[in-house]
Amino acid sequence: MIDVQLQDEKGSATNQFPDSEALSFLLSAASNEGTVCLRFIDPYGRCTFNQAQIPVLLSELRNRLLRLRGDQHLRAGALIAFLEQARDQPHRYVGFIGD
Repeated sequence: MIDVQLQDEKGSATNQFPDSEALSFLLSAASNEGTVCLRFIDPYGRCTFNQAQIPVLLSELRNRLLRLRGDQHLRAGALIAFLEQARDQPHRYVGFIGD
């Protein structure tokens, strides 16, 4: 499981996505080779994306979403909508915290 947070400039969580398994559906939808952002998400560590990286991250996640169906598609889609809140917001980051 990987927790997903919106963070402020100090790295403090401002909001956390409640479904810590939703990201796993997107990460398992295909190989992370050749991705710009997804390949850096570590299931056992921490990873943070800034405002320049968030649009790329969202694009990669949307491409993965196309491969999912049913409940997985809905849960992963909700995660992407959650992450959209950070886009174009000064001093907002997206953080991933692995086990």
